[in-house]
Amino acid sequence: MENEKNTALPTKNLRTPEIIAAEINYIAQKTRETVLSGAIEIGRRLVEAKELVPHGQWEQWLGENVSYSQSTANNLMAVFREYGGGQQSLFQRANPAEIADLSYSKAVALLVLPREQREEFLEQNPVAGMSTRQLQAAIKEAKEQLEQSIAERQKYQRQAGEEMGRANRLEQEAREAANREAGLRRQLEQLEEKAARPSQQALDEITRQAQEEAQAAAAAQLEEARRQLAQAQAEKEETARRLAEEQEAARGRVEEIRGQLAKMYEEKEEIAKRLAAAGTGSAGNGEMAQARLLLARLQEDFNRFLGLAMALENKGEAQEAQKLKRALAALCGKMQELVQ
Repeated sequence: MENEKNTALPTKNLRTPEIIAAEINYIAQKTRETVLSGAIEIGRRLVEAKELVPHGQWEQWLGENVSYSQSTANNLMAVFREYGGGQQSLFQRANPAEIADLSYSKAVALLVLPREQREEFLEQNPVAGMSTRQLQAAIKEAKEQLEQSIAERQKYQRQAGEEMGRANRLEQEAREAANREAGLRRQLEQLEEKAARPSQQALDEITRQAQEEAQAAAAAQLEEARRQLAQAQAEKEETARRLAEEQEAARGRVEEIRGQLAKMYEEKEEIAKRLAAAGTGSAGNGEMAQARLLLARLQEDFNRFLGLAMALENKGEAQEAQKLKRALAALCGKMQELVQ
């Protein structure tokens, strides 16, 4: 019996904490994949069932048969429509590793973004390393930027359309003035023909006066039309220039925000590396252990504080939420000044 125990010991020693951690991470990843895959398949069948259930009885059918609320069922069906059954562009274009780590809650959170914006968001953000709350905050910011960009583009397009309309009206007025001038010339020619028959001297004088008056009036109208057309063209060019400058400024703001996000991620990774190096180089050091504990608590308090601001926004108290965010930003700035 003692020999059997001694024989089993070497096999047991092969199981290290690292191996166990790798197994846990593998099982967790497979669990996320299974949950998301299961949610897609449930959504597929809910879509099928909804087509068969009589109109007006869908919520009752859910409660009696599958115990899902209508909002939960809607989320499951949306996950199926976006991520399953022929909708594969997201999985083909995004990083497969990120998709493998995509949980059901993160998949639902990403549904608020249009498909193209969602693909870009997944390529530019470390979704796998984010908490659901962090992901929701990043999605909200990306959606606000997209809506602002769309609103600005629509405003510029509307202004450009108005300027084009004014230019077209002035061109039409110029053409009408040219037509009036041509009509006056034809009338003048007719008068000249009539003047050639009776009293030539009197008719010549009348013709000369009529010609001078007609030419002066036509010239004045044509000059005014040209002036208005030139003014409209100048205004059109100025509007186009302002539009280009504002679009360039908007692109600059987007790039600046992206740069700030990248810098934040780099600083976060650098701090993590420094903490890891400090922890490795001073194993058993009570001060470093206490520092890591305080840093973790500080991060938790920061997340709770930010969560309170988001909760106020969800309740419609945007002004109070903004006050909390400004206070948090001021505190972060002061902390940064102290550690520099």
